[in-house]
Amino acid sequence: MSLGLEEPIRYVPWYRKPVARQKPDDEHDSRRPLIASYLVLDLTIGRALANLGQSFERGLGSAGSGISVVVYVSLFFPIFFQWLRTQHYVNRFDAEDMVFTVHFLLNMMGMAGVGVSAGRCANTWLESFTVDGAEADCPIFASSLAGLRCLHVLFYLYAL
Repeated sequence: MSLGLEEPIRYVPWYRKPVARQKPDDEHDSRRPLIASYLVLDLTIGRALANLGQSFERGLGSAGSGISVVVYVSLFFPIFFQWLRTQHYVNRFDAEDMVFTVHFLLNMMGMAGVGVSAGRCANTWLESFTVDGAEADCPIFASSLAGLRCLHVLFYLYAL
């Protein structure tokens, strides 16, 4: 059924085994396609780092530059490596089905949780260094990162 268009309507299948992109051939190009959801994921990472940067800037005055750098670096690397793991999977496997779409949606929601809580987590860490008795508690940040790691394990099990 084409509805007057050149190409027929294509539906996303429920399940299709992911294909590894290892070398270019006729069917699968080695480069991944540019899809809007990948760009949205990059924007959520950018927002997480922006929140972290704002907390770093505020912490320079109150906690001192050495403490602020330690807090920034210790929160930057988990965010960066989550993004790196996701990009590695997306670049390596060609998966276009509902299972991957739901996994990717959950991944974006987890990264949004990391992005929202990154600045708050940095602020509580900086307060724990400057205020006596304050605790550095980041449950949303830590649980989002743990959930994302479990999701990445499921991504790779799905690709087997």
